[in-house]
Amino acid sequence: MIGSGKKASGGRFWSKRPVTSLPLALGLLSFAHLLSDTQQGMIPVILLYQQQSLGLSLAQIGLVAGLYNLVISLSQPVFGHLSDRWGEGRIVLLGATWVAIFGGTLGLASSAGLLLLAAGLAALGPAAFHPAGAAAVGRLTTARRGLVLSIFFVGGTLGHATGPLVAASVFDAVGLKGTVWIALAILAIALVVLTRIPFSEPAGSTRRATSPEPAAPESKAGRRESPVPRAPWLAVVALLIVTAVRTWLQLGLATYVPQKLVSVGLEPGRASGGLALMQASVALGVLIGGPLIDRYGPRTLTAIVLAALAPVVVFFARSSEPGAAWALPLAGLLTGVPLAMTFVIGQSYLPTGKGLASGLVFATSSIAGAAGVALTGAIAQQRGLVPALTILGVMPLIASVASLALPKAKVASVAMGA
Repeated sequence: MIGSGKKASGGRFWSKRPVTSLPLALGLLSFAHLLSDTQQGMIPVILLYQQQSLGLSLAQIGLVAGLYNLVISLSQPVFGHLSDRWGEGRIVLLGATWVAIFGGTLGLASSAGLLLLAAGLAALGPAAFHPAGAAAVGRLTTARRGLVLSIFFVGGTLGHATGPLVAASVFDAVGLKGTVWIALAILAIALVVLTRIPFSEPAGSTRRATSPEPAAPESKAGRRESPVPRAPWLAVVALLIVTAVRTWLQLGLATYVPQKLVSVGLEPGRASGGLALMQASVALGVLIGGPLIDRYGPRTLTAIVLAALAPVVVFFARSSEPGAAWALPLAGLLTGVPLAMTFVIGQSYLPTGKGLASGLVFATSSIAGAAGVALTGAIAQQRGLVPALTILGVMPLIASVASLALPKAKVASVAMGA
């Protein structure tokens, strides 16, 4: 827990007087998450503008978005493991720098092949930031982790909401080359923020900027009992299914909502605004979901939310009127509710390797997102956008059934080893 005033890690780059207030440290991490995910939020708008510039097909859009998320998925466990060994600060700094260097190239690509390459390279930036940032948040406190992680993820979802608005405004003013200026601005702000965040010491250090986790209780045999249930496999499978479907749905909507809105008569700028509204609603859902899951537990809440999400998405997919955009905020709100729960439970299963645990959960979600977005694009190319989005809307029903195998106990209790 923050408050010791000890020197933060990560080398001479980090400030010698990092913040020691838990709310301020959490706020800075959440803001850094916002900056990192602003670029991710720009991807659908970049693809929308590049579709017009390069003549991309829906299948090519799905391929680029799918590769972006696939690279994130494959590399996040590696970066999570490195953050456990080298310290979270170095990996977060690497991610912020990489976002600026390669994120700026997305608008400069002059062919579909170069755009695919730029997307694959740019994905390594958020892949480095996410597991290290989530691990840093997980070490801030052992209490109310649903709330704490939800605040961290609100920053990311607000970044996804801000990205479309920033991208559309800048692109309308200076064209796609504006990705370079946006990336440089994000890096400059991020470096100022990151110097004030107290990160953990690398593995093997004798000090830490945050307090160690409480020891697990001793069993009658004198051995430490694991805070993980004896047979969590069914719950793990359920967690992976919920994580995969939730991410597939969010990324699928984020990628194809602009195309859907344009297809029913909206201009690209207004379509980008609809996407931003949906992503802002995801942030609200994340903020609401963390405390609710802390209080009521993951099983019932997640099942109800996912079951309610399906008809909303199907309605939006099958509507031919611009007014159907009212369904987007509701879809975003329901999509965001289960997010913090997936990471709290994931970190509870690997309590001594929070970076790796966060990376594995991120990887699962990103693999599902990558494969799902590519599959949705292929279906849209062959059958049309309406059937593709309709199929996407049915997926939450599968996750709703799977969520019945999640732990019934409150997430705070699961994380503390109850």
